[in-house]
Amino acid sequence: MGQYIQEGPRHLMETVVSFASLPGGYTVPADAHDGDGLNYLAGHDFNEIAAIARAAVKTAHIEGGVPNLAIEVTDMAETGFAELVCFFELACGISGYMEGVNPFDQPGVEAYKK
Repeated sequence: MGQYIQEGPRHLMETVVSFASLPGGYTVPADAHDGDGLNYLAGHDFNEIAAIARAAVKTAHIEGGVPNLAIEVTDMAETGFAELVCFFELACGISGYMEGVNPFDQPGVEAYKK
């Protein structure tokens, strides 16, 4: 999917969701044989690795002209989740209308249910 977003047509908008605080303390263990070649990650926290990967993808996509949006979730409770769901539902509706599609009827979906 990343390759398609990076090199494909510019008809998608990418949304990157990150979380302000996540439980930490999970580090990558070393492998005595380094069978997967990933021992350079040993001792690093998973959150640190995810943040670096997210930043690298975001930078590459911005430089590649991919329209994108970054959202940082600060409320990990039910209200924060509900706000995120509402945001994406609203974004879906607006995107549909912008493309000339009614996002609230489903003739295409109904056609394959028959």
